[in-house]
Amino acid sequence: MPLFTKKAREELINAGKLIWREINPDIFGSMFQAIVTPGKRSDLGQHYTSVPNILKTIEPLFLNALKDELDESFDSVKKLETLLDRISAIKVFDPACGSGNFLIIAYKELRKLEHAILERLAELDDKHLVLFAESRINIENFFGIEIDDFAVEVAILSLWIAKHQMNTEFKEKFNVSIPLIPLKETGQIKQGNATRVDWNDVCSNDGGEIYLIGNPPYKGGKSQKAEMKADYPFVFGRRPYSKDLDYIALWFIKGADYIEGTRAELAFVSTNSVTQGEHVGLMFPMIFTKDIEIGYAYTSFNWENNAKRNAGVTVVVIGLRMASSEPKYIYSDGLQIEATNINGYLADASSVFVYRRTAALSPSLPRMALAPCQRTAAISSSNRGTATRFWISTLRRHATSSASQALRSSLTTSSATACGSQTTSWKRPRRSLRSRSAWKRCQNGGSRARQRRPWTTRSTRIGSSRTPTNRPSPSWSRVSRPHVGATSPWATSTPG
Repeated sequence: MPLFTKKAREELINAGKLIWREINPDIFGSMFQAIVTPGKRSDLGQHYTSVPNILKTIEPLFLNALKDELDESFDSVKKLETLLDRISAIKVFDPACGSGNFLIIAYKELRKLEHAILERLAELDDKHLVLFAESRINIENFFGIEIDDFAVEVAILSLWIAKHQMNTEFKEKFNVSIPLIPLKETGQIKQGNATRVDWNDVCSNDGGEIYLIGNPPYKGGKSQKAEMKADYPFVFGRRPYSKDLDYIALWFIKGADYIEGTRAELAFVSTNSVTQGEHVGLMFPMIFTKDIEIGYAYTSFNWENNAKRNAGVTVVVIGLRMASSEPKYIYSDGLQIEATNINGYLADASSVFVYRRTAALSPSLPRMALAPCQRTAAISSSNRGTATRFWISTLRRHATSSASQALRSSLTTSSATACGSQTTSWKRPRRSLRSRSAWKRCQNGGSRARQRRPWTTRSTRIGSSRTPTNRPSPSWSRVSRPHVGATSPWATSTPG
């Protein structure tokens, strides 16, 4: 235990002079944890979720619907009482709660809604002038799982601060004090690995109104540590899965298992890579086969918060629920767009998936090999034009069928970009001395490659009658088409 020195006493007195009721508890927990456990998480302060981003999660999930119901019930005492009973029974569960940011904002928003209902009830009916001595929104209805034991304690502390702040607001509105002490409620924050803990042991899904929210950790499949990979069997069991799944996919899959066949819904902030490319076909089919749909989604937006150094990531928000006839919405560039169906790419379209392939979809196209200029480590910008003309001229001599001509036409317009952007490092096949010389001229570029081709002779350059149609086939032609059979239109004769 550290000594209580004179300086420590002065710091404690100065801290007591601060206006603590104005502290924002949603960032307080993250700041506190970053100070007490430096290095345990990588610069934790820049990764906490800001209030606007948290609202993107909870507003479309349940808060907007509750506010709409308040507007519809504004003149009915009975409906307002029913709404008050409903919000008092709502459970909020964050299975990766950290310092409790999501739970704190959800608690405060429900308390604000409760205050609005009580204000209107007092206006409509005199019996409601005598207000409750306790809030109907109970901290015990807020659940969380966090792997860091100290963060668990910070989350509980942050919830107490949030409750004290809302009690102060309650007193200002209704002139009724709700005492915070003695502390009767401690919340339902549990320490553990959320991928290995049974979520029903933390927050029992009894068919009530439960909302899962949060910002689970994410890590690409190829950059995960061994302990992360060890969590996958606990989530998938005997179900097949890909090792390329992002780490956050474990929360989506486990969340889908949790809400399946119930009224529970979830919304997670996620890296946008889960909605792009191959990952969509790896994760979303397992979710959609449970008759679960995407109820709403925020397309990609930049991560922002009040920390000194923002996390440099682009994220999405994905909300899942059981399939229903309720409207679905896509939020993009500040617009709310109603959708018929939201697929894994967060587009209003049918749920189709693009999987990795090793062969072309069309059987009429020949198998392709990389152009010689694509096999180098890099081609400087000054040589791209030379390399492009070198490859296109080769295609023109050897492509005669209709399919090859169509392929040649497409490559004519795109090969400049392809030759300049591909950077690979594999070893080139062996070529004859003549082909290696031509290749070197193609790399070293410019004037020398244009002045002299491997198939030309001196008599051709000074005006010989020898025409291009009589040019011999270069010896490296067999290298540029290693997979083409004898019946291919490219299968011209090669030197023996």
